[in-house]
Amino acid sequence: MTGINDDLGARDTAGRGAPPGGLPVPAPEEVRAARIYLTSRHATGLDELLWEERKRPMPDGAAVNAVIAASGRARRGVGDAPSPMDVAAALVLLSALRSNLDLAEARLLDTARVTGLGIEQLAAVLGVSVAEAEERRGRLEPLLDECAALPSTALPSTAWPAKSKAADQPTGQTSRPWT
Repeated sequence: MTGINDDLGARDTAGRGAPPGGLPVPAPEEVRAARIYLTSRHATGLDELLWEERKRPMPDGAAVNAVIAASGRARRGVGDAPSPMDVAAALVLLSALRSNLDLAEARLLDTARVTGLGIEQLAAVLGVSVAEAEERRGRLEPLLDECAALPSTALPSTAWPAKSKAADQPTGQTSRPWT
């Protein structure tokens, strides 16, 4: 499942400096190419089956961890070391993951504000000072403005469709969004 990472390049930072995470957001085609490359080389088990049967790339985090694991096995003399291209592709996915985490944190901090969670409470939950919580929120807030300016098709979609009242009625079929 690719899910939330599908729109990564939509927040292109070309010419605008690095986003809050520090690294530029990779272009969508770079992310897709990295997923395909690493899945074809490192997928095992269910990820391998899903790739072979449906061309579904492995999750980004799993792909990054597969490259790290390959390096560990090579150091123990149990396998081949990952290629420089493997490492480069994993770094592209890591940058994409970091960008998505920044966006998720920005959205959650905004949700905290909307629901009335004060900055003091937020700081306590995060385990930081009030000043650090304010700085963190201020650093991530611009991401919300960037996302508001994107067309709705560029925004991440939820993995599960909204449940309707009709879905509560027995139909003899089960809803399986993953098939």
